[in-house]
Amino acid sequence: NSKIIDWYYRTISVQLGEKAIRMFSIYVEQIPIPEITKPAQQPFITLVNQILADKKAGKDTSGLEHQIDIMVYHLDGLSYEEACVIDKELKKEDFEKYKI
Repeated sequence: NSKIIDWYYRTISVQLGEKAIRMFSIYVEQIPIPEITKPAQQPFITLVNQILADKKAGKDTSGLEHQIDIMVYHLDGLSYEEACVIDKELKKEDFEKYKI
């Protein structure tokens, strides 16, 4: 559910318009998902648990979700310039701050 997966899926699949997409296995199977070690998964697990707790408490989680998006850009080996193609509002300092 990261921005990079949304961007990639919209690039390879047939769209129903600007807002709607249909998930077909032929396209979903093409999504490259890198394998990472258990220790490398821990920062993601911690953030997801925090997001779930904050959502349950009615708090805004957009900042934490953005942090995960940036971590995924790094996980996928994207440069700042490449990440900006996906995330037009990405700030260089945030990109550098959330390296994994």
